[in-house]
Amino acid sequence: DYKPLKPEERKAIQVKSDNDLVIMLSDLHIGQTFHSAWGNYDLDIAKDRMNQYLNKIIEIKDRHNSENCFVTLQGDMISNSIHKTIAITNRENVIEQVIEASEMVTAFLAELSKYFNNVTVASVVGNHSRIDKKEDALKDERLDTLIEWYAKKKLEDFDNIKFVEAFDNTFTSFVVRDKHYFVVHGDYDTMNQGGLAKLSMMAGYFPYCVLFGHRHFPATTEINGIKLVQSGSLPGSGDDHTIELRLSGKPSQTVLVCSTNGIECNYTVELV
Repeated sequence: DYKPLKPEERKAIQVKSDNDLVIMLSDLHIGQTFHSAWGNYDLDIAKDRMNQYLNKIIEIKDRHNSENCFVTLQGDMISNSIHKTIAITNRENVIEQVIEASEMVTAFLAELSKYFNNVTVASVVGNHSRIDKKEDALKDERLDTLIEWYAKKKLEDFDNIKFVEAFDNTFTSFVVRDKHYFVVHGDYDTMNQGGLAKLSMMAGYFPYCVLFGHRHFPATTEINGIKLVQSGSLPGSGDDHTIELRLSGKPSQTVLVCSTNGIECNYTVELV
């Protein structure tokens, strides 16, 4: 019953340049709420940080005169209630989490469409969106899928937004300026030489770069010529889990400036 959104006038009309942006949107954990000496997070803070991220993306786009953008929905868009310790920290129930995350992601993509010639969206699911405990959960039953489906339906009238057809809900890819990028959440893959070999054999080719989240902190490395880029999380640290494990870190997301040579610039966008 939801009517599709109507596109607004674009602020960038057919920009021509030598680069595109890869915009990672990872581990939003919408619904999680905590307030401690090491950090704060709730729905209002999440919305504010998404706006901060958008503003920074537009700033980066203007700095590099970027032409197109590729948005990766890296999974764990919601907090869910997969453990008792998680459920008691949630302010919104799981249905409300899915609704809020869907609206936020849709608005994020709609806004980006005003500034870039084309917006390509690649989505995978995370472990927090499963609907049963880990040992009984089915691979394809992940609530992150509903968020992508909702955004796709709401944005179907936007002629410059395209959603990538995934290999699987846990693994997808896209091409930026003739270089192949893999997208995974990170819960199924070990980012070492053996793990990369297995992932590449499943795809049938080696990528230029693998993008992932899951661990909640930004990192970049390289294994046998394959770039690995890990994005941070929107909540950052300060919940019971990170305090108990003595983990601290700022909320962040990652933007890559990519040309025919590959990744020209890597921005870790820290949020407050």
